Amino acid sequence: MPSRKELDELATSWPSGKPPSPGSQLGRLTVRLTALLGRHLLLVTVRGRSMEPTYYERDRVLVVRGTTALRNRVIVIAAPREEGGFFIKRVLATPGEPVPRDRVPALAHVPERQVPSGKLVLVGDNLTQSLDSRQVGYFSGSGVLGRVVLRVFRHPARLDVDPE
Repeated sequence: MPSRKELDELATSWPSGKPPSPGSQLGRLTVRLTALLGRHLLLVTVRGRSMEPTYYERDRVLVVRGTTALRNRVIVIAAPREEGGFFIKRVLATPGEPVPRDRVPALAHVPERQVPSGKLVLVGDNLTQSLDSRQVGYFSGSGVLGRVVLRVFRHPARLDVDPE
């Protein structure tokens, strides 16, 4: 049990001269937690049809920043310079894995047998509506913003409605 002197010293060590109330402590914790999550998580709105049927236009997804791109995972990555913005794509191959020549026409004639260091092979789930490695070849791994971990919002226009 702290002595009276220790309690007095503790009380005067707070800027206001008294310890914060539990409510203000909770408020500070909430602000710190929000700042921490904001550095590691992003809420991203899907634009376009390239990831249908997995994700549709205006769905919102939670992205963990700075995660490693793993095969078959969906990531958000900086688009090629001429396109601008960001793409949401599925990772088909990572550095060191075999180049998937049979599935990616733009890489059919590259000399290397394995995906080079720092490069990724990415595809959209909607084969007819996606600009991806099938047309542009490798993407730079340094452009990865993060990995999609959860759909947090399905746009209402997509909700299944029973016509009867």
